[in-house]
Formats: sequence, structure tokens, C-alpha cells
Amino acid sequence: MSDQANLSEGKEKRKREILYLILIFLMLCSNGLLGWFWWKEKGIVKIITIEKENVKDAAEIVKQELIALSAQYENLKTDNQQMNEEIEAKKQEIGKLQKQLEKHKDDAYIIAKLKRETETLRAIMQHFVVEIDSLNTLNKNVIAEREVVKKELKTEKSKNTQLTKEKEDLQGTVNIASMLKAVGLSVSGIDVKKGGKKQIPTNKAKRCDRIRIAFTLAENMVAKKGDRIIYARIVTPDGKEMTQADDSTHIFKFGKSKGYWATKKTVNYINENTDVVLFAIPKEGEFFLNGKYIIEVNTDGVPIGSATLELE
Repeated sequence: MSDQANLSEGKEKRKREILYLILIFLMLCSNGLLGWFWWKEKGIVKIITIEKENVKDAAEIVKQELIALSAQYENLKTDNQQMNEEIEAKKQEIGKLQKQLEKHKDDAYIIAKLKRETETLRAIMQHFVVEIDSLNTLNKNVIAEREVVKKELKTEKSKNTQLTKEKEDLQGTVNIASMLKAVGLSVSGIDVKKGGKKQIPTNKAKRCDRIRIAFTLAENMVAKKGDRIIYARIVTPDGKEMTQADDSTHIFKFGKSKGYWATKKTVNYINENTDVVLFAIPKEGEFFLNGKYIIEVNTDGVPIGSATLELE
């Protein structure tokens, strides 16, 4: 009876030992699993922290770019009233972007969008710089030419000098008087329907198939008769020049600059009011963007009219 008790007690003892081993094994597994979850969670937290830091850095970069851009727009000075109004509108846009950045400084999507808009405003600012420089150069040349004429008038010593100077002055006056002017300039987006038979004005970028540019070459009895090539230069909302091809055949001169023409037309000018209509279409595979388009009409190497078009 004693042996059976001992045997029974031994079996119970082994069962307890096995149970203890199982419990220990389960505890080790549990601890290991908890450790793995902790390690994984720590990695996720680290990734989130890095992403937040990246967003913070990107927001700071955009903030500094907007500050610099605002200062650059403040430095744009011109006597052209229309251009001053456009510059002021862009300064207000910068202010709005700065407010959006402050409000959404932790939103990566908004920050990326603000960065793109900042780059667009910078491209437009660069275009303003070129235009203002052209205007300033023209004004300086006019002032310089006026001073030269004054000096020549004061230093004339003979009748021949006087006659030569008068001839030069007359030629300068004729050149200015003979310049053509585009009056009644209007631009609009066009939605083409029914295979081109129907053209409907639109201000929606996604519906716009072409830009219509219409004006009248004003009557000028001093201007030389004959064919004139009318160029339309269009700067898109992203600061690029609209053109059908990026090659030398699509480049023309205006003033002291060169650029791409979006469309052109040869017009026979006979010293009377001449209506002109041009259509500009985007390059194959491209579409019209939302925003403001700057349209400039040129002929004989000088701008004769300009306008803007806003597509939504």
C-alpha cells in the first residue's frame, strides 16, 4: 500500500513539473511576443516622428520662400498702373498663402500644394522683372535720346549741322508716328463644338480648346503699307511661354528680348483700320491650366498691345 502511494505521489509530482514547464514556456512566449510588439510599436513611433520632422522642415522652407518672395514683390517698382495692380494682386496672394501655411503647417499635402503655388508666383515675378526692365530700358533710352537732342541743339555751329539735326529729329518722329497700335484688344477662352462649326466663349480651363485674340490695327497714314507678321506671345500661369514647338522657328524678337510665339498671322496693312483675329492652341498632349494668362501682341519687333485672361 505504501508503494502504490509513493508511485501515485511520483506521478503527481511529474505532472506538476510538466505543468510548471508549460507555464514557463508560455510565459517566455508571452514575454517574447510582448517584446516584439514593443519593438514594432517603437519603430512605428520613430517613423511617425521622422515624418513629422520632415513635414515641419518642409513647412519652414516654404515659409522662408514666401518671406523672400514677398520682399521681392515689394521691390518691384514701375510707373505702369496695370502692372502695379497685377503686382499688388500677387502680393495679396502671397499673404493668403502665408496664412494657409500657418493654419496647416502639419499637413504634408497642403504644404506641397503651397510650395507649387509659391513656385508659380516666383515664375510670374521673374516675368514682371523682365517686363519692368524692358520698360525701364525704353524710358532710359527715351530720356537719353532727349538729352542728346538738347545737347545737339545747344552745340550746333553751322547751317549744315542744323539741317542734319532737323532731319534726324524728323526721322525719329516719323518712326514713332509710324508704329502700329492694337486697339480694342480682347481675349477669351473658346470651347469648340461640332467639329469646329460652333465656338462658345468659356472661362473654364477644362473646357477651353483655344484662346481667341481679337483687335484692330488702328488707322495710321504715316505707317508703311504692306504685309505685317503679327505675333501673339502668351505666358501661362506657371510662368512658361506657350508654343507649338520648342525650336528656333517658333522664336521671335521683341525689343531687346527673344521669346516663343504662341500663334502668328500675316496681315496686309493698307493704312486703315484692320480687324485681326488669332487663335492659340496648346501643344499636342497639353491642356490649359487654371490661372492667369498674360497675352502680348507684337509686330515690327515691338509690343503693340497686351491683355490678361483668367481661366478657372
